[in-house]
Amino acid sequence: MKDFYQHLNLNVLISAYFSDPEQRINLEKGDYLMREGDYNDRLFLVLKGSLSGYFNDPDGHSRFYFRLQSGMFAGVYSFFSQTFRSSTTIIADEPAEVAFIDRSQKPVRLDKKESICEQFMPVVAADLAHRQQLAQHISFEKQQTLKKLIETEKLASLGQMAAGISHELNNAVAVLQRGSQWLSENLAVLIQNEQQKQFFDAGNQHGRHLSTRDVRQRKRELQQRFGISDDAAEHFAETGVPDDLLPKNPKKWSAMRQCCITAGKLVHRCAGCVRRPITPHMYRDR
Repeated sequence: MKDFYQHLNLNVLISAYFSDPEQRINLEKGDYLMREGDYNDRLFLVLKGSLSGYFNDPDGHSRFYFRLQSGMFAGVYSFFSQTFRSSTTIIADEPAEVAFIDRSQKPVRLDKKESICEQFMPVVAADLAHRQQLAQHISFEKQQTLKKLIETEKLASLGQMAAGISHELNNAVAVLQRGSQWLSENLAVLIQNEQQKQFFDAGNQHGRHLSTRDVRQRKRELQQRFGISDDAAEHFAETGVPDDLLPKNPKKWSAMRQCCITAGKLVHRCAGCVRRPITPHMYRDR
């Protein structure tokens, strides 16, 4: 608030109204200059020391409002509004000395301004400007706090939702896990043909373990060697079935063998997917 008085020449006012040594108050640290809502018909000038102003919020908690230092005024609102009720509580932060005038003060003629209100108008304007700035600052802080609170609540809600989703998905994954395990253990038993069983085991054990580049190369090799269809060559190439399992006669590349390989690959893939549990942290920072 002191910045609001820097451009004002108050020496004449201070000399005229605050020079009486009988109108001085000495405060110790923790002493009250005034309390919010109490009667006050005085205008104070801080001569030395530091004081702090507080107000009570709607919940009854005391909140810091401003700090007063040497050359600053207190009681401006209650004195000049003539409500004579303090709007804040002011407490000394350290030993301090203040001068004052009260409502009985007679005006001193200064620069053709006859009333005290006219003479102190710059002080009143500075005090109002300071109060407006404080109100804007408090409003901004409240908005920022509310914004952070809303963001925190959003994150908490997202966390709860993610936890719920992961729980439901894990339930479904558990079913898939049990099913894929059963298929892996029992589907081969249902396949009677020994060679077809070998194809299923190859797909189940390895899945698609070759890279895309290696699959394309292996596919071309199979087509060139055996003259089989594009679809059949890709099925065998994806699992890297060794040459000793391949039938020598291309006519024996039956759809059943391709089906066995595909079944094995699917069981292998399902088993691999369900090994990784779904947890809420997987949805964070997305």
